[in-house]
Amino acid sequence: LQLQKLESLGAEVWVAQADVADPEAMTTVIDAIDTRFGQLNGVIHAAATDSLEIFCPIAEATEADCQRQFRGKVQGLLVLDQVLQARSLDFCLLVSSLASLFGGVGHTAYAAANLFLDSLVQQPRSTSVPWLSVNWDGRVPTAAASGIVSDELTVTPEDDIKILKAALTSSGLKRAVVSTRSLQPRLDQWLRKQISPAETLDSPQIAPADSNQNGQLHSRPDLEAIYRAPSTETEQKLVPIWQTVMGVQRVGVDDNFFELGGDSLVGIQVISQIRQAFQIDLPMSILFEALTIAGIAEYLDTTYLSVPNLTAALSSSTNDREDIEL
Repeated sequence: LQLQKLESLGAEVWVAQADVADPEAMTTVIDAIDTRFGQLNGVIHAAATDSLEIFCPIAEATEADCQRQFRGKVQGLLVLDQVLQARSLDFCLLVSSLASLFGGVGHTAYAAANLFLDSLVQQPRSTSVPWLSVNWDGRVPTAAASGIVSDELTVTPEDDIKILKAALTSSGLKRAVVSTRSLQPRLDQWLRKQISPAETLDSPQIAPADSNQNGQLHSRPDLEAIYRAPSTETEQKLVPIWQTVMGVQRVGVDDNFFELGGDSLVGIQVISQIRQAFQIDLPMSILFEALTIAGIAEYLDTTYLSVPNLTAALSSSTNDREDIEL
């Protein structure tokens, strides 16, 4: 739809598919651009990665997981640097992430890949191509579908245009940081270790989030989901955890974790509290896959909480029919 809008404004859109980490394929695309349009004026490198593929705890990360992140952003950027060496461009903008500043729980390879982008543009260059890396803030995964436009939660499309214009018109700028909230408190939270060393993914003893250290809960914000009260025992146990850690009153079971202001740091605390409450080794990735209390409750009921019932049923069956071996 967006491409059709561009064409309606008089733009010519041409789509080419190539592996950015393949020098031969990228050279072919660049040559085709020259043939079709006469000259290449600018490049935007925006290697996208599925949000669920990004998340991987260090202990579980494999070489394949890291290579999945490195291929587009590390190897791809080196190839791009190679094929653009002799070019005279107006700009070459790299879409990086705040993960290169904050790291991020479970984002090891992703953070490293983005840090590579930021580092490369600041190295002395033998080319005249003006490289610029922009560390973009995250977006609510459901923003496009839900219409969320809160400045505290996501960068809007209108903001995108303003940011791009500002970055591309700033002479000599090599790196820009985009944050939807005040940056320094976020840096303090991550880099100055305001979470104690004991508060790790392996420790269930997690204190409430900083925003709720005084025990007060904020009013429920205006969310996309209509409030729905917990209806199962599992949901009833999860709601107080979300309310306490996130500092929000009357959290509904369909409320989106990110809409409530959640991030990786808050996610550690939520998962650790759940592990403590249910005495299970729950993977943190479930939070980012389910995103709601209802989704997590369904996962718990299906994966963990139904096991004792199944065991009891099997035990009862065995007692009644001792002549049958299971």
